[in-house]
Amino acid sequence: MIKTILINTRMKNFFAFSLSFVLLIYSLVTIAQPSDNPSNYQNNRSPLISKPFIELPLGAISPEGWLKDQLVRQKNGMTGHLDEVYEKVMGKRNGWLGGDGDVWERGSYWIDGLLPLAYILKDDALIAKVKPWVEWALKSQQPDGYFGPSVDHANEPGLQRNNARDWGPKMVVLKFLQQYYSATQDERVSHHARNFNTAYEGTGQLFGPLTGYPCCTSNMHQGWPKFTQNLWYASADNVISALVYAPSKVKAKVGKGINVEIIEFTVVKYKDK
Repeated sequence: MIKTILINTRMKNFFAFSLSFVLLIYSLVTIAQPSDNPSNYQNNRSPLISKPFIELPLGAISPEGWLKDQLVRQKNGMTGHLDEVYEKVMGKRNGWLGGDGDVWERGSYWIDGLLPLAYILKDDALIAKVKPWVEWALKSQQPDGYFGPSVDHANEPGLQRNNARDWGPKMVVLKFLQQYYSATQDERVSHHARNFNTAYEGTGQLFGPLTGYPCCTSNMHQGWPKFTQNLWYASADNVISALVYAPSKVKAKVGKGINVEIIEFTVVKYKDK
C-alpha cells in the first residue's frame, strides 16, 4: 500500500512557505514515527560516522512542473544528442567505448550528466545511449583491477588520444557507475569498484558546441539532473525530508518500511507579477 501526500509549497511569502513546511513535517511524522528498526536505506558502516541524511535511489525522485520541463529540454537538446552534435569525441570512436578516438575525460563528463537524466526521466532511449558506456567500463577491467583505455595513440586535432592511463577520468567514470548502481542495483559495479580500489589505493556565452573549453561542452549536463536527485533525502530514523524545494514526486520508504508517495507543487511569485 502506498500513502500519497500532496504538498503545495507557495513562495508568495515566508508565512505560506513555513506553513507548507510544517504541514509536510506533520504529515510525515503522523504516518512514520521514528523507530529502532534498521534504516530503510544504507547509511555509512562503522567505523565511518553515520550520515544525518541518506540519498534516495536514483529514479525515486521525479521532476514535475517547470523542473520537468527543464529536464525534457535537456533530453531534446544538446544533452540528449551530444553524440550527434559532438560526434568526433562522443561517437563510436571514443576510447571509453573501446575505440581509438578520445581516451580522456570528455566522454565520462557527458555520461555523468546523461545517466542521471536518463534514469530520472525513465527514458528508454537515453538509457540505451548510456548502457554501452557502462558496459564497456565494467568489461574493460583487467586482472590487476585497472579499467578503461590503456593505449595512447598518435595526435589528431580535436581529440585527446594520449594520457590514456591517467586516473582523473576514471574517478568520473566511477562516479557515474555509482549512480548506475543506485538506479539498477547491478552488483557488477560493487565488484568492479572493489577490484579497482584494491589495485589502486573561456566565456559565459555559448554560441556553438565548442565555444570556450571542450571539457565544458562535455561537463555542462549535470546541473538539473543532480538538482532533482538531491531534492529529497532519507534519514537514519526512517523519515524523509525535502532539503530543496521544487515541483517533484518522490516514492520512498518511511517508518517500518511503509511505502509513501509525496507530490510537491511549487509556485514562485515575484513582487511585480
